[in-house]
Amino acid sequence: MGKEYYRGTAMKKVLLLVEGQTEEKFVKDMLRRHFNAKQIYLMPILIGGRIRYSKLKKEIQNLLRDSSADCVTTMIDFYAMDSNCPGRAAPQGRTAREKAAFVEQELSKDINHLKFKPYISVYEFEALLFSEPKILSAKPGVPVEKITAITEQYASPEDIDDSPTASPSHRIESIYPGYPKIRFGYEISSEIGLPVIRIKCPHFNDWLTTLENL
Repeated sequence: MGKEYYRGTAMKKVLLLVEGQTEEKFVKDMLRRHFNAKQIYLMPILIGGRIRYSKLKKEIQNLLRDSSADCVTTMIDFYAMDSNCPGRAAPQGRTAREKAAFVEQELSKDINHLKFKPYISVYEFEALLFSEPKILSAKPGVPVEKITAITEQYASPEDIDDSPTASPSHRIESIYPGYPKIRFGYEISSEIGLPVIRIKCPHFNDWLTTLENL
């Protein structure tokens, strides 16, 4: 594979393993615009959720064989990660962000490649949608108080509980049964905007900063 070109200029190429179609659309339609302006091309590769670590590791190693890639990264939910993933069974840290950073560190050690810079969403992609309660509540047309009652319990949307019935996606489904996950996820995040999401979700922001500094 050769270098990607945008407006006649060679760009740094980032191969990004994403968990699902929601994340894939988010990368293609939102993150890619931001990074194109920085001469960085994001190429999402759909891998699917709840996969075994052995498969994830194999996919990462395959991508790292692409000599034209400047970086290989991930966008995988902490919430449903395989417990066999390094560090996942007993993540160290007090906060959700510290635990995710620990898993990222252990994953990096296991893959052992300079171009590999993993990102684990805490606790899942839908947490980003809680960055602006007014926008999230407007989509299904529910009182904003329903959303703020959730966000006020946590220092960051990334800290919202990861229990089986209280994860960010479960909370959205309880408010908006049958919500169109892929379209809804992109539309809400787009209306909120990256600047706000980056302020409210520091772990996500750290990842973007890492990619911006390639």
